Amino acid sequence: MASLLAAVPARFTTSALRLAYSTAVHGVSVSTFYARTRGAVPALLVARDGAGGVFGAYTTAEWRVGPRWTRKNPYFQLGAERHLAVGGGGGFALWLDDEFRGTTAASDTFGSPVLCLEGGREGGGASTPLAGARVGSHTILDPPREERRFECVVFEAWALETAVSTLRGA
Repeated sequence: MASLLAAVPARFTTSALRLAYSTAVHGVSVSTFYARTRGAVPALLVARDGAGGVFGAYTTAEWRVGPRWTRKNPYFQLGAERHLAVGGGGGFALWLDDEFRGTTAASDTFGSPVLCLEGGREGGGASTPLAGARVGSHTILDPPREERRFECVVFEAWALETAVSTLRGA
C-alpha cells in the first residue's frame, strides 16, 4: 500500500486513508462498490491478484455509472452497471466485471504498461487481444494489444481524506 500511496499527487501523500469498499468486508458487488464509494474523492483503488501482486489506480472523480472524460481520450474512468474500468485508448489499464474478475492492458490514457505480473491467462493459453472492441463510436483497442486476465482476490477502494484547509493552502 505504501508504494501505491507514494504514486499519488504529493498533496495527498499524508492524507488519512478511509476504507470505502472492500470485497473482503462488503462482498463482491459492483452496485455496493458504487454506493460505498459515493463521495470518496480522490480514491486509491487497490487490487491483489491470485499471484500476490498488488496494483491499482488513483482516481479523481466520484464513481458512478457513466464515463469520466480527459482531453487526451474519453477513457480515464468508466463506470457501468456490470463493470468498471480505468484508462483506455489502447486497452484498459484496469477493468473489472461485476464479479471482480479482472483484465489489464497497456493504456494510452496513462502511458502505463500491463499492471499485473500474474499473466492470468484463462485455459493456460496465450493472452488474447481484444481486436475491434468498441464503446459507442470509439474503437478501444486499435491496433489490438495484449490483455492479461487476472484473478482479483481482493479489491478495495480507499478514500484519501485531506482537511479542506490543506487544500485551500491555509
